[in-house]
Amino acid sequence: MSERQDYIALDWVAGEIGETLKQASQALEAYVANRDDVTKLRFCLTHIHQVHGILQMVEFFGAALLAEEMESLVHDLTQGAIHNSHIDDALNVL
Repeated sequence: MSERQDYIALDWVAGEIGETLKQASQALEAYVANRDDVTKLRFCLTHIHQVHGILQMVEFFGAALLAEEMESLVHDLTQGAIHNSHIDDALNVL
């Protein structure tokens, strides 16, 4: 029964997660196209943060952990904490 509840919870939020990830992807692509526009990277961070919160709320902890790592990577990019030689790799991972 618990497994069924998990899938019902995921089904309930799947559309929101998909749309939010789409927005995060668009913001990331806009940043890649113009790396001087850090605002796009912050939009990406906000969207990934929302996904992380949703996944925690429905107790999909593995997926939430992945979103948390993505969020951490984007945060590091916005703070300049990633060496210039690794930025392209970080963006490709995202």
